[in-house]
Amino acid sequence: MNNPLKVMGPLLVLWAMALAVAAPAVADVKQLAATCVACHGPKGISNNDLWPNLAGQHEIYLIDQMKAFRDGSRKDPLMSATAKTLSDADIEQLAAYFSGLSDKQPPVRGKENMAGKSVSGACISCHGMWGKPVNSQWPVISGQKKGYLEKQLKDFRDGTRESPVMSVIVKGFTDQQIKDVAEYYSQFRRD
Repeated sequence: MNNPLKVMGPLLVLWAMALAVAAPAVADVKQLAATCVACHGPKGISNNDLWPNLAGQHEIYLIDQMKAFRDGSRKDPLMSATAKTLSDADIEQLAAYFSGLSDKQPPVRGKENMAGKSVSGACISCHGMWGKPVNSQWPVISGQKKGYLEKQLKDFRDGTRESPVMSVIVKGFTDQQIKDVAEYYSQFRRD
């Protein structure tokens, strides 16, 4: 009786080689992330107040946002151009990488923004008491950059960024309320 592995072995090798050739190559995640870290930092913590921290962010949220930049439903000159070059596999790898990084940051100095705390009541039902939502499709805003949060809130309010939920919530916010709530959430440190 013939050994089945002896007969099937060469066929399995050919099949595996065909799969390897047909499968899209997935780049090393650190090589992929090299472009991202220029703005978002090597540990996913941005050094620019207008660029978001990615470390510890929900993986699903990151995937959704990168795909939105890629397909044009969310717009940013740098992110849209960068995301257009990414495959679904690249996006999934990057999201897993950045969501897995530690989001520990040094404590914020200064007094808690109490006006922002008052405004945060409109945010709690989705983003949680401390800016950490349980739904992985919503962003963690705790410890996020103040300038970034402020810009996003204004964009939702003014219709530059679309979200049926966020647009309704921030529709009546004044510039000062946006500034205060952005500072309030930026003062938290995720743990």
